[in-house]
Amino acid sequence: MDALELLVNRRSASRLAEPAPAGEALENILRAAMRAPDHGTLQPWRFFIIEGEGRERFSQLLEKAARETGQDEKAIEKARNAPFRAPMIITVVAHCEAHPKVPQWEQVASASCAVMAMQMAALAQGFNGIWRSGALTESPQVREAFECREQDRIVGFLYLGTPQLKASTTISVPDTGPFVRHF
Repeated sequence: MDALELLVNRRSASRLAEPAPAGEALENILRAAMRAPDHGTLQPWRFFIIEGEGRERFSQLLEKAARETGQDEKAIEKARNAPFRAPMIITVVAHCEAHPKVPQWEQVASASCAVMAMQMAALAQGFNGIWRSGALTESPQVREAFECREQDRIVGFLYLGTPQLKASTTISVPDTGPFVRHF
């Protein structure tokens, strides 16, 4: 698959199963992330790979965080089950530093670009994923588990695995009209 085809046809996959990327495929995904735009070469990202028994620990963490934030039973159950949507999850943290020329928002954007690069690298190798976020990225328990300092942000959870549904070949691409303006 060439790069342009990959970019214009990318679709998230929410039904993911084994196998997850491993070995060279996972290394390629992580190397792609490290090539995200990085003003000041700050490398403002940290990656936490969750797989195997780690998914059970992550499930317990999300359940506890959902309870402590006062969510209803349906939301708590959804949080508890979330880690089992895919065989691998990569939590991406924007590890932000005070810098005179690189504001925090730009460091968060860089970490976000790393997520996109990882998803594209997974897709290029026959895997796929879906980038999730939500209120629990702000939970004190979740932030602590992923070693977030006050200035850091969890930009999301990238669920990865083998897609179970084939993406439609008739993808409707929106007209760029409302999104693009010439200045």
